Amino acid sequence: MRRAAQPRRASVAEPRVSESVEQRHVVETCQSIGGRVWVLGTKRGTVKCQHCGRQTLEHQGTKQTPGVSDLICFVPDRRGLTLPTGEAKRVELAFVEMKALDGTQSEPQKDFETMCVAAGVRYTLCRGLNGFLALCIALGAIRPENVPHYRLQKDA
Repeated sequence: MRRAAQPRRASVAEPRVSESVEQRHVVETCQSIGGRVWVLGTKRGTVKCQHCGRQTLEHQGTKQTPGVSDLICFVPDRRGLTLPTGEAKRVELAFVEMKALDGTQSEPQKDFETMCVAAGVRYTLCRGLNGFLALCIALGAIRPENVPHYRLQKDA
């Protein structure tokens, strides 16, 4: 009696999450912990394709100066300070550059990072939401025990 062949299991790759989706998650997370975010760039318009008639993006850029970070984040920390609005909290400024897990910085982005560091301004390259959560933990905005274990970075 011959045994039936076992079906092969296909390897399943993790789905690639786009940079824009990760950025939206960072914005929502920052706001949910009491921070404020300014998104640099602009929404791209659409135009009708001359060849097929479908709507397509007008261009691939963000209409920003090359190299400028994607987000300006004011992340709250726990040290407490009264702001002019009367709110009792302190915030940390961070220029945040969002990258997909496999994304790389362009030369203008590296130059912008160098200038931020030289000026003593926090610049963070975030590879998705996990990178932003690591920043929030480092700044004391959130506690590591309040973050799901799978979101904690290995070195955090």
